[in-house]
Amino acid sequence: MKITKKDMGCWIDGSFGVDHVNKKLANLLLEYFPACNRSIYNCLVRNKDYDLQYDAQTDAVDLLQTICEEDVEFFWIDGDLILSTCELIGEY
Repeated sequence: MKITKKDMGCWIDGSFGVDHVNKKLANLLLEYFPACNRSIYNCLVRNKDYDLQYDAQTDAVDLLQTICEEDVEFFWIDGDLILSTCELIGEY
C-alpha cells in the first residue's frame, strides 16, 4: 500500500495533546505495518518518558515515509502531522 497525493492533508491534530498524537501514530503503524516491530508501538502507547516517545514518534514517521510516493512526505507543523509536498509546504 502506497501513500499518495490523494492522501494529502492533516493526519494527526496535535492540539489534542501528546497522548493523542502517540495513539494516532500507533494506530497508523498497526494499519500500515501490521507485522511491524512492536517496540515503536509499545513506546508510543505505554512509555511515559517523553524523550523516548519523541524518538518513537520520529521512528514511526520515518517508517510511514518508506511507503510514501516520491512526491509526498510527512511534516510536523505546529504539532500536527501533515502529508504534503515540499512545494506546498515551501519554507514553512
